[in-house]
Amino acid sequence: MNIPLLRKVQEQILKQPLNYNQDYFESDVVGCDSTHCIGGWAAVLSGHQGYFNSGSMENFAAEKLELTPKQAEILFYGQNNIEDKFNGIWTKQDNDGARLTPLEIAQLACERIDHFIKTEGRE
Repeated sequence: MNIPLLRKVQEQILKQPLNYNQDYFESDVVGCDSTHCIGGWAAVLSGHQGYFNSGSMENFAAEKLELTPKQAEILFYGQNNIEDKFNGIWTKQDNDGARLTPLEIAQLACERIDHFIKTEGRE
């Protein structure tokens, strides 16, 4: 697992919370002014510019983050269910249904990355 790159992704997400969206799966152009998911930011921060074909961004990001296919699935898609405490990354709501701000979503995504690192990619 490439923890230094994951930390750079966290920094970028917090620096530009309006340009983070985990629902946005990068399949078009990758550039610093675009909106990206965790994998998209990993690709940008690894120096990729240009287009990805469908599904290739995920593979590129997983390779740069040094993730197994299972770890990539966990990080990029999460548990994505009601019990998941990080579900707000996808629903953009807290557990009570209140809308989260972009900064709150970015902070939650960074907590999600911290948890992923702490569990060595198991959760």
